[in-house]
Amino acid sequence: MEVRTPITVITGPLGSGKTTLLRHILDSVSGKIAILMNEFGEIAIDSQIIEGKNIRMTELGGGCVCCSLAGEFEAAVNEIIETIKPDAIVLETTGVAEPDALVFDIQEELTSVRLDGVVSAIDADGLVKYPQIGHTTRMQIEGADLILLNKVDLVTEPQRRELEAKLQEINDVAPIIPTERCQVDPNLLFGIDRNRIQPPPHHVHQPEFDSFSYRGEAVFNRQCFAEFADRLDREVYRAKGFIQFPEGTFLFNFVAGRWELEPFSPQGTQLVFIGKQLRDRQTEIIHRLTACEQSSMSYEFLEEMATADIAFRAVGEDLESLFKSAWNATMNAMIENLQAISPQETRSFSLENEALDMLLFNFLQELIYYKDSEQLLLRPQQVKIEENAGGYHLQAVTAGETLDRDRHEQRVDVKAVTLHQFEVKKTDTGWMAIAILDI
Repeated sequence: MEVRTPITVITGPLGSGKTTLLRHILDSVSGKIAILMNEFGEIAIDSQIIEGKNIRMTELGGGCVCCSLAGEFEAAVNEIIETIKPDAIVLETTGVAEPDALVFDIQEELTSVRLDGVVSAIDADGLVKYPQIGHTTRMQIEGADLILLNKVDLVTEPQRRELEAKLQEINDVAPIIPTERCQVDPNLLFGIDRNRIQPPPHHVHQPEFDSFSYRGEAVFNRQCFAEFADRLDREVYRAKGFIQFPEGTFLFNFVAGRWELEPFSPQGTQLVFIGKQLRDRQTEIIHRLTACEQSSMSYEFLEEMATADIAFRAVGEDLESLFKSAWNATMNAMIENLQAISPQETRSFSLENEALDMLLFNFLQELIYYKDSEQLLLRPQQVKIEENAGGYHLQAVTAGETLDRDRHEQRVDVKAVTLHQFEVKKTDTGWMAIAILDI
């Protein structure tokens, strides 16, 4: 009789701790385990977190293993068994997957494996903040043979007992184990030997969430990024990935309004954002994120230089980043939190001047013009500067919104940029400008 490889399915809502559980398994189990990961989003963040632990991985990205990737899933399982002959297979499904169709396929179609059990990780803190259990989460709870009520350290004891009762109402078969960071005896996860037969699903899985991704090489200002993350809960349920700060790269985990950073090794910023009807907010979210790039935060106010007015020094590696820095400094003199400016409207313009300093002077005057004439608060998105025989030519695209006194905390009203001590010069590391603003 052919020995069938046991397969354990790890499921649960977005951000419940599934990848954390996988890391715990890999750190504490000595057998040869093959990992299958199915992620929602264009960038496979979780597989990069697991890499480097001598584990054979086959990614199933870009969709949901319970539906569109069923064929690819079967091929991946068979390839793993034929090539490395693991003691066990662990499949982590995306947080938007309903496991019933997957379980049915494993039991009925995959002759090389046997379903050992379904482990569902549930975020206690998220369930307290969002008590309404959606269809997908209910399916993930109903189909479980073991439920890990994770992040119990973030809720009170009465809340934990209430959550356990709610889970038991949905699934009265699966044991419920409270955990912190999914720290659980791995022996409880394997050898479940599920004997329930999954009936065929009678519904079409329609994912409740959509996602978008961001990649970049820029280094981000940490304080600005913290303000960005604090605002995410308005439109994002789950975000994850890697973010570069001057002190190194960090793993970013955000779920249900709570976020954390963990030092990590990959280079380059890669982030995935997941939420309901998120595509409509994609441009605005990326705009707020890129506003935190280190180059766009390269300015400082010079209190000793102007007592009655406001002076600043802006720097940039090139002219484009210098002009963006100077624009942001001018706007920041007027508005306390630049992150509060949403890119609801765009304005494009071109400028020419024989002198570089006068080109920047006129560039900043455009900001004040739109503020005075249309009450528009604008942020620079694209700046292109070319030098020709007649001097310099600038093309700019800006985005922003009408001043809202309830959301845009005002500092002072800048009336003009002055030519007094106005300066633009080349430095050893790039470019520098000094300006005094008339308030």
